[in-house]
Amino acid sequence: MLTVTGQNFWLHCNDEWGIGGKPPTEPAREIKILFKQGDRLILLTTVKTADAKLEFSVMVAIPANAAPGRYSVVVEDDSHQFRGTSLHPSDERPRPVELEVTQ
Repeated sequence: MLTVTGQNFWLHCNDEWGIGGKPPTEPAREIKILFKQGDRLILLTTVKTADAKLEFSVMVAIPANAAPGRYSVVVEDDSHQFRGTSLHPSDERPRPVELEVTQ
């Protein structure tokens, strides 16, 4: 089992409100947790909505038929944009977390 957590999962981006606009408060919905290995992309689970703090935490199982080797866990929210599950400065696009399957 693997715990996947996400922060700052809101429905609309800050820049949609313009300079000095209000911060995002509406949580993202239908957050898909995906297993990516090579060209394979497998849905592990869907989080219905982020919480009031715009966060989520969910336990997932790595697919039993995963091949030994490297893989990534990626997240797609209701805006259909992939987000990584690791934290990066705001001026960088988040990247998927790289992990390895061993037997």
